Amino acid sequence: MTIGGIRIAGISGIYKGHDYLKGHFEIPPYDQGTMRSAYHIRNLEVFRLKQMKDDIDIFISHDWPRGIYNYGNTDELLRWKPFFRDEIASNTLGSQPAETLLHDLKPKHWFAAHLHVKFCATVKHDEERTTQFMALDKCLPRRKYLELVEIPHNSEVSLDLCYDPQWLAILKSTNHLLSVSSSFNYMPGPQSTSGERWDFSPTEEEMIEIKKMFSDGFQIPQNFTTTVEVYHPENRRRFFHQPKAAINPQTIELCQKLGIDDPFAKLMNSKRLTTTEPPPPVANPDEIAIDDEDDNEDQEESTTSSNPNDLFFIDTKPKRSKLTLPEPVNSDELLEGQDLAGSKASDKSEGKLEETGPSDAETKSDAVVVEPPMVRTLKRRNQDLYSINPEDY
Repeated sequence: MTIGGIRIAGISGIYKGHDYLKGHFEIPPYDQGTMRSAYHIRNLEVFRLKQMKDDIDIFISHDWPRGIYNYGNTDELLRWKPFFRDEIASNTLGSQPAETLLHDLKPKHWFAAHLHVKFCATVKHDEERTTQFMALDKCLPRRKYLELVEIPHNSEVSLDLCYDPQWLAILKSTNHLLSVSSSFNYMPGPQSTSGERWDFSPTEEEMIEIKKMFSDGFQIPQNFTTTVEVYHPENRRRFFHQPKAAINPQTIELCQKLGIDDPFAKLMNSKRLTTTEPPPPVANPDEIAIDDEDDNEDQEESTTSSNPNDLFFIDTKPKRSKLTLPEPVNSDELLEGQDLAGSKASDKSEGKLEETGPSDAETKSDAVVVEPPMVRTLKRRNQDLYSINPEDY
């Protein structure tokens, strides 16, 4: 999208190799697996972004691009996060797809999150183009979670949110690549012998067609409507029912105008949702946070892509450790155009409940003892990541 002449792009979610080649097949009511995989990025999203050729002012992601630590103060990063040392040494910290986007798109600014630490870096692509990278910490007391950055804009252009014409053309020309299946969905490549189109950078004719479709302008209409019941955080019930799947009228209108499929509507049709039974209850996320960022502790096995036209990344992050680890080494050059391996990982719960009761001494007493009720206490995995140490400030 654009605002005030500033061009903004981004990718939502985190990278997990075992879901990367799949379509977005997840639909409410989510189970413990799909509520995580729903926010794992897919190869179609990366493929579409790589078709953009014009300059991008701002790129936003949750993941860090892999290797970005080589362009900043790595020693300072390890002072705050010493358990990153093994991942930096093996060049597995961060997202491999985001790394390819960084070096292909060369945006002027890249903002990320995910690793709960402030880190800045400068990536010099060539004599003319440079990317200023910034990640911020969690929003907690005494943490570096806020920064003001001034980016010049065109004062002659209104500050309305607008669709990006080039992105609309890419969405239209790649509509046939959309998948809502859990099976692997491969992208076309230059090695294809079938003559299938693989470069979807918008042509002049495609841009003219888009401008005709949006002859009234590219301003994003203020037509957002609520489609499901709003969740109220003050409701502290232990369990709640998920809302049913619902389409978004704003998305439907845009897709109809472009003549493309609405991904969620296509998914709903494919699932043939005719049941009227309420969705199953799930745990209240206010009590136990669901977070994939520590899933690298899961056991993983790799699977290999058999399609020579697709880039399938390896997801082999080692388990984080606070032991003394070898010093980091320089990263290898990014591998392009190769078939790599993905991995399967079982998601783990973010926390566990422990029951505590009366001691043995109390139960052996001759006096009548009223036992206290069972008390549930929350233990969070990697709790030290979320605690505040005054000595660090």
